[in-house]
Amino acid sequence: EEIAYNSCRNRHCPNCQAYAKEKWIEKENAYLLDCPYFHIVTTIPSELNEIVLYNQEICYNILFKATSESILELSGDEKWLGAKVGITSILHTWGQTIEFHPHIHSIVTGGGMKDSKWINGRKEYLFKVQVLSSLFRGKFLGMLKEAELKFPKCMQHLESKNKFNKFLEPLYKKTWITYIEPPKGKAENVIEYKDYKDEGKIKLMTISVNEFIRRFLLHVIPDGFTKI
Repeated sequence: EEIAYNSCRNRHCPNCQAYAKEKWIEKENAYLLDCPYFHIVTTIPSELNEIVLYNQEICYNILFKATSESILELSGDEKWLGAKVGITSILHTWGQTIEFHPHIHSIVTGGGMKDSKWINGRKEYLFKVQVLSSLFRGKFLGMLKEAELKFPKCMQHLESKNKFNKFLEPLYKKTWITYIEPPKGKAENVIEYKDYKDEGKIKLMTISVNEFIRRFLLHVIPDGFTKI
């Protein structure tokens, strides 16, 4: 008797996507330049989670756009680098406990192109994280205001532009969590980055079947997005 395992081939299955992930890492490694890479994380506040869940395609696209535009604008400024950097961005929708926590991980070249020449950046510094946080916040909220959003029943009062703008007002004053990690070792290490805290310590959590299914389904992404 010989057992032959059949893959479910579902893009959200962590077991069946292991090979696809390795192929993706191999492909991305081939694009890496011979330069240091910074690791940047951009995160939105939890007050927006419900809206994002009801408008995933729109909000994920805004998240990517606001992140890349902020990085390109700052790195293009002579004050910081004055060149066009290369960016690879990946969406994460989960935290450690598989709850909803949308954020973007970007790897960014520590240098860039200007007038067909390569400009080297400073080894341990790209730009100030507080400046990135403020710029990203403004871009994200600005794009969100212009988007055609749907709201759950409990938030339908936000269909009024005035009420929606008032809802967003406190978020302009809030510090949005962004993170810039300077280059560490080989660039390949950044590609294989794992979103762990506590030095990768494994902890045990027991939840009901229904609660696990609820959490898992929070991360089924819309059509048109590639999942690894």
